[in-house]
Amino acid sequence: MTTLHILLASGENLPNLIPAIAPIQNDASFKAGAVLILTSAAMRTRAQILKYGLEATGLKNVSIYPEDCPDHGLVEITNWAEVRAKEIAANYYDDRRILNLTGGNKLMTIAFLEAFQNRGFEIVYCDTEHHHIEYIRPLERRAPVLPVNILKLPVYLAAQGYQLREEHPDVTGIQAREALTRKLVADAPGAERLIRALNQAFFEYNDKNNLSASVQTERLNAKEKELLQTIRESGLIKPSGFQNEAAAGYLGGGWLEEWCWIIGKELEQGEPGKRLQDDRWGINLKIDPAGQAIIPGRNQYSLNELDAVFVHRNRMLLIECKTGAQISEAGKGQNILNKLETLGKHVSGRLDTKWLLTARRIDRNSQVLKRAEGYQIRIIAPEDLIHLKEEIQKWMTR
Repeated sequence: MTTLHILLASGENLPNLIPAIAPIQNDASFKAGAVLILTSAAMRTRAQILKYGLEATGLKNVSIYPEDCPDHGLVEITNWAEVRAKEIAANYYDDRRILNLTGGNKLMTIAFLEAFQNRGFEIVYCDTEHHHIEYIRPLERRAPVLPVNILKLPVYLAAQGYQLREEHPDVTGIQAREALTRKLVADAPGAERLIRALNQAFFEYNDKNNLSASVQTERLNAKEKELLQTIRESGLIKPSGFQNEAAAGYLGGGWLEEWCWIIGKELEQGEPGKRLQDDRWGINLKIDPAGQAIIPGRNQYSLNELDAVFVHRNRMLLIECKTGAQISEAGKGQNILNKLETLGKHVSGRLDTKWLLTARRIDRNSQVLKRAEGYQIRIIAPEDLIHLKEEIQKWMTR
């Protein structure tokens, strides 16, 4: 016997995908062996992305019904749904059939409930916010709890219409720089002028191709000079300028992303409920549209780069890292917030969480803070960077 999940395509794919791949406790046959996606003309592209996401989980038997469902007119939708219900019941008469009503619009929900409820279909709704699958028919059946870690990062991205490039961070380099990264994070609240000087030197090196760019030290205080000396002792800065391109990228802001990597590795060792799986997070991730062939040299630039991403409890935490002055500058700060807001909508989905990590202070009265609040973007200030692990743990458990 196969378990067939019937899904209604909509703008949010995760509530459709999660129940289909969920191993439900005390109900081993709930997980889909086959999936049929019903869609309106307007949602056919989203249906294709949902199919891509389901197949990324290893599901082989995923199909999209070729005829479009009406998306308005209750009588028209109900008539269409009744024909499909009879057809599916006949074609899958020997199988378990589960209709997921989370997708579609409200009229489709009413119509499909009316058409399917008396023909031997189980009918469910996925409440992703409260981590339950609610049974609509049979109503007396207990609502199963969704497992905490169903979604791996590549599957999450696939369900949103993106694929992850097979690139990996320089783990050896990150580990070699870990002590310095921790010191930069700890000292960041009192090292604004040094951080500004490092960013300026990186700009000279990177954007102006000035290979001998040097860090300006005239206005540094005693603690900043001490931190700069530690950097020099690490070999990342030499009298002639940055040691190499990797050193320039690190000191120009990459250390903040590497701090996210260090925290991610620590969270992998956490206690149950606060443990991060190694295939559910990453830094410096490059993503492209789903199914796009990646040809070296022809599409070397990805659609987007994600500074840091964490997936837990089937939700995503999206982090942008900034050590430069862009966030506090007029216009540029708005651009950064716009980018993070857009990424949240397209990459994370409806239950996204967005944080902006900054090593530069933002004035309490700045418009950036007010706009960030409007976008539901949390800004992690320099003095809070040291507590990043604890803040992510709070996000993981709430």
